[in-house]
Amino acid sequence: DKVSVSVVIPGTSAANVQFGYRLASSEGEWTRVSTEKAEEQNTYTATIGGLSSDTQYEFVALLDGAQYGTSTLATTEQARQLPNGGFEEWYQNTAWYPYSENGSAFWGTGNPMSTMMGASYNITTPENDPRPGSKGTKSAKLDSKFVGFGSLGKIAAGNMFTGESKGMSTGTNGIVAFGRPWNSRPKALKGWYKATVGTIDYTGNDSPAAKGDPDVYQIFVCLTDWDEPHNVDTADKGTFFNPATDSGIIAYGEIRSSEQVAEWTDFRIELEYRSLTRKPKYIVVVATASAYGDYFTGSTGSVMYIDDFELEY
Repeated sequence: DKVSVSVVIPGTSAANVQFGYRLASSEGEWTRVSTEKAEEQNTYTATIGGLSSDTQYEFVALLDGAQYGTSTLATTEQARQLPNGGFEEWYQNTAWYPYSENGSAFWGTGNPMSTMMGASYNITTPENDPRPGSKGTKSAKLDSKFVGFGSLGKIAAGNMFTGESKGMSTGTNGIVAFGRPWNSRPKALKGWYKATVGTIDYTGNDSPAAKGDPDVYQIFVCLTDWDEPHNVDTADKGTFFNPATDSGIIAYGEIRSSEQVAEWTDFRIELEYRSLTRKPKYIVVVATASAYGDYFTGSTGSVMYIDDFELEY
């Protein structure tokens, strides 16, 4: 964990301005760190790293070794991890669900909607193919499929996301709620994936890609201060998630590619923070074999496997 500290010291003649910190319950010596002079007049700042999570510390400014003003208490955030980030827990009731039966749902998929025509239309399933060195025995297989008969139907993108499917809206359109409650601020999302990218063979209205184009897979993570989960209705493009224009996003990062990845490969997605003062309320993590799935666009040849998602602090 890291903490950014600053102090305003008007008109000081001190040769050495430092910050000191220690556990709040301690009366021991201060651990000292150097400061930087900020652009603002008489302001000194520092970033202190290597702190324990969910721990209260005491901070103080030191001028030539002597305490300046009063000390301040601050508690570092809890370094929370994603529940079932190894995708080990599943149960099936026609649809496959990425959590244990009677367990708490954190991840969701499009399975509850795609399997309305039967279990063979599950687009996200457990696979006995863990990444090398995993402590688990399973991964998640995201398999884009055409759901329907003949020309009656649409492609469903293999997907996994933090949130839940909320059922059908109109016709073959569905509603998905993105986001689970969250209050800590990680630096990055790490994990493993491999991907087979097919050629787009189905497109929907206003599709951003054309038949014959290579499909696109995506993994993204964001923190938001929305007041509630973000509902996407595939019947209403005005509800589609757009990280470039969503004012509720605090931090965002993604992988987006058409590159074939035949073997398990590790990844690290750095979160780019748009604000360091706004507190998160929700986390959104999404993985999909067909990134244009909201537009019912993708390839029936696209498959992605994911395993061991972990947040880095």
